[in-house]
Amino acid sequence: MESNFSIFDLERRKQELAREQGSRAGAPAGVPQPGPAGPGAEAEGALSVAGLPGALGLALEGIVRAVRGGQEPDPAPLVAALARAVDAAQPDRLYEHAALACSGAGHVERAVFTALAALKIGAGLAFGPERLMRLGLTALWHDIGLCRLPERLALASDPQGPQSPQDKAKLRTLPQVSAQIVSRMGPEFAPVAEAVAQVGERVDGSGHPAGLRDKQISEAAAIVGLVAHIISLRQPLARANPYLQPGAIRQVVNAEKQRFPRRVLKEFLDQISLFPVGTLVRLNNDSIGRVVATFRSQPMRPTIELLYDGLGKRKDAPKVVHLSSFPLLHVVGEVDAAQLAGARAQAPQEAP
Repeated sequence: MESNFSIFDLERRKQELAREQGSRAGAPAGVPQPGPAGPGAEAEGALSVAGLPGALGLALEGIVRAVRGGQEPDPAPLVAALARAVDAAQPDRLYEHAALACSGAGHVERAVFTALAALKIGAGLAFGPERLMRLGLTALWHDIGLCRLPERLALASDPQGPQSPQDKAKLRTLPQVSAQIVSRMGPEFAPVAEAVAQVGERVDGSGHPAGLRDKQISEAAAIVGLVAHIISLRQPLARANPYLQPGAIRQVVNAEKQRFPRRVLKEFLDQISLFPVGTLVRLNNDSIGRVVATFRSQPMRPTIELLYDGLGKRKDAPKVVHLSSFPLLHVVGEVDAAQLAGARAQAPQEAP
């Protein structure tokens, strides 16, 4: 079947041609090459992956500026950056980089984080490259309509955002406004626009704007809708991961699970876990650390970077512990930044 996303294939083909030309010409500067296996190859790949969230953010910022200025946005740079992210085939590392570096400020950073979390879930569901591209763009553009709504509503998905009935009514139009912006970028983005329009829908019919149910909602829209909803439930407290918080995840699992597809919610828990990357946690020996990696096979036994010992003393050098290798250690709960500051203040002071 011929793909509707010819721009994706074009971008990928341009990258392939650049590599081929670089190989024939002795790899000129500026042309990315498939690195040879060797001591520096892995480090170079890590640097490349680390830079992809920033590249997505810069490209999305250009679209946001164009929409706000009433100009026609050029989606090609964002599509190119997303194609690089998908082709990297490292959704875990991309998500981890974003989760450990995010500040919790701004529409663009939130959209990029949403996209990388969604791609991690999509990869876990065995989405192919084309579906991952559509999923990523759906996430990146799911609230692009904020640029067309009153500026104060840009903070509406934050805990201290506007809560008036009038503002809530305007925000319920966000999926349609966002979908209209996406549809005007070109006919090849029609499936993405359709998914964007469904991000607020819920499988039990309680969503908006059309009250769709079950299979009427695309899986891409369901994934992005789940991630975006959990982000919207976060609390205005100091958190190491400002977007995905254990309390918000538990609320959805305990009280709202009927609103989301079981398959999607299960994969979210397998891929993201109840203690997402970046979360500060306390272990059962009272030590405190930060989650730096989670694993689908053991989502409740993440890898922890220990910061404080059981007496509250900060470690001279953080120690990485794989809980899967220490059966007697386990996470007992989340720690917020205020608790961490308290632990630091109460830590035993070494004599000078």
